Amino acid sequence: MAPDVLTARGTVRKGGRRIAFAEGEVTDAQGRVVATATSTFLVFGVPRRVTEDQFRGMLAESIPFH
Repeated sequence: MAPDVLTARGTVRKGGRRIAFAEGEVTDAQGRVVATATSTFLVFGVPRRVTEDQFRGMLAESIPFH
C-alpha cells in the first residue's frame, strides 16, 4: 500500500512591524482539506532592509507542519 501524499500551504494574511497573522492548510491527494492552522507571530529584530516579500518568506519557513 502506497503512502498518501499530503500537501501543506502556509500564507501570511497580514504582516505588520511587530505582529503577523498566518494560516495553513493541509490537503490530501484528492484535494480534501485534512488539517488547518492559524497563528499569530510576534516579530523581533527584522532589519529594515528586508523587503515585504522576504519577510513573508521568512514567516512561511517558520511555520511547522508536523
